[in-house]
Amino acid sequence: MKVFLDTNIFLEYFERRREYQAVDKLLSAVEDGKLKAVVSVGCVYTLAYLVRVELKRQGIHRPEQTLRLRSTFNTVMSMVTAVGLSHKQLSQGINDLAFDDVEDSFQY
Repeated sequence: MKVFLDTNIFLEYFERRREYQAVDKLLSAVEDGKLKAVVSVGCVYTLAYLVRVELKRQGIHRPEQTLRLRSTFNTVMSMVTAVGLSHKQLSQGINDLAFDDVEDSFQY
């Protein structure tokens, strides 16, 4: 089975939010090869920014910050396949009235 992992899935995991345990089980199934996972390229950009902000907040600066960021994303990218969007698909997402959240429409 193939699953799409939204940015919020990773935020639940990294920030140990309320659904951490469910996400941990999901990511374990991906890691074990029971599920195939897909992420958007936009998800990776957003997470890179958010992880960098968090590392700065923790007082971790370059070059250590860059090493940790690369390590984190090498792990994530070893588990998932990233997919992109065309100009047409982005335009459709911007104008999709089925979504109140434009970012969600891009992910969809």
